[in-house]
Amino acid sequence: MFYYVLPEFGNKRLLRAEMLEQLRDYPKNIVKLTLEDVSDGILSGGNLSWDNGGLTVSSGMLCWKGRLYFQEKPCFIPCEPANDMQYLKVRFADERREIDQVKGTGEIVLETKVTDSVFELELCRFFLQEGARLRVRHENFEDFSTKYDTVNLLYTPYAAQGESTMAPAILKQYAKELLELKSENIYDVSFAMNTLAMEGNIPATCIREYLKTRLEMLSLEKLSRTDEYYKNLLLLLHRLRRGDMGMSRQIQERRGIKLI
Repeated sequence: MFYYVLPEFGNKRLLRAEMLEQLRDYPKNIVKLTLEDVSDGILSGGNLSWDNGGLTVSSGMLCWKGRLYFQEKPCFIPCEPANDMQYLKVRFADERREIDQVKGTGEIVLETKVTDSVFELELCRFFLQEGARLRVRHENFEDFSTKYDTVNLLYTPYAAQGESTMAPAILKQYAKELLELKSENIYDVSFAMNTLAMEGNIPATCIREYLKTRLEMLSLEKLSRTDEYYKNLLLLLHRLRRGDMGMSRQIQERRGIKLI
């Protein structure tokens, strides 16, 4: 059966250990049930802004190995130009058990070493050139893949049911440009409207099925990473702009149209 138990505190009433346990277990159980089958990634917040030669990561919440990690205050990270790609990420330490608590920490670090998914979660990557200002706002969907002096969110995992998904900002931009093309295809319209209605929080399975249908993919084996979703969404936009989507896959291949 379903039930709830909330202790009531009253004047001159005895404070029992059971009442404190109920207060302790109530939020813990909510979190446990809410995060059941939720992947690692950003749950909310963690937005980036550039000022005074560095990136500020806003307050936010991450999911990592079934645990919630909170950042209550913004964190400023100085950024110097480097002749290489730089990775802004959260590095998680081993869980620490103390007398009256269990503690987990995730430190935000910036380095040129590629993110290790075993104990790190990528927030973004960028290639900052000497004398340049890092852009955190993107002009259009294609701009998300700009290599230099632009924050790259293509590899940033966002928490979702089952598996990580793409950054909501990327999907919302795709939906806006898709609607601007006035596609009459039911899958395009449905995907775009649902994406905007859900503020870009779309499960990876939905993205794959949409791409499989629109690009006539026989298999989804090639689609397993967020950057691969992006490449195929960009391909679809380009083909819609060229008017190639009315052709069958066989005709496109005969005409030499590149398919991913």
